Amino acid sequence: VANQIGKMIFFGTLAIGKVMFPISAETFERNEKTKQVIIKSFSAVLGICVISLIVIALFPNLIVGLLYGKNYLDISGIIFNIGIAFSLLALSNLIFLYGISVNRVVKLKYILAFILFQSIILFIFSANIYNYSLGMILSGVVLFSISLISIRK
Repeated sequence: VANQIGKMIFFGTLAIGKVMFPISAETFERNEKTKQVIIKSFSAVLGICVISLIVIALFPNLIVGLLYGKNYLDISGIIFNIGIAFSLLALSNLIFLYGISVNRVVKLKYILAFILFQSIILFIFSANIYNYSLGMILSGVVLFSISLISIRK
């Protein structure tokens, strides 16, 4: 249930990446600067994520109660963490899409290393759902860092 709320943030921002990709690819192919494209797209995704996180922080019980009913109110305490994790995923996704559109691709060895890291982190943090949500945030921070490094020249 908590992951579904996080996925709403992620899927709610996908359209921005889908619009940004061809624009930045065409701009790059014309040898023009693409910085404004990623800045505007990043700002839009960040804005959606921040607004979503504010709403989740202010009304966690209301959100869970309306979407899933009173039986699931116990997860209200972790949906903010899940929201942060999926916000980092949404921002990372946008940056990776931008990187692909301007021919900056992450090497396979880094992707495989991240998958191994994420598996270990989520295993270590698997004692309970709250700890797992913290592991997801840590994993998201690392993925976001990798995405930023991958687009640098």
